[in-house]
Amino acid sequence: MSLRIQWVDFDARDPQAIASFWEQALGWRRTYDNPEEVVLEPPAGSALDGLVPDLLFLKVPEGKTVKNRVHLDLRPDDRDAEVARPKR
Repeated sequence: MSLRIQWVDFDARDPQAIASFWEQALGWRRTYDNPEEVVLEPPAGSALDGLVPDLLFLKVPEGKTVKNRVHLDLRPDDRDAEVARPKR
């Protein structure tokens, strides 16, 4: 039997907004999108497609009250360019 991680879940009051941030930051595509949940996956056919976990953003009624216990650490090709990138 083999297992792989399907996705990393993020609870959010506004999954659309959080997903939009990560969609732009990573250049990933929305493969599922409704008011309650959004799924982001790597670009189709890319080296990451089917290899890395997808990101799932789920709507929850409660607000954030404690520190996030899971977060993503990113490694840009060009750190200075990424820091200077205009935020939308």
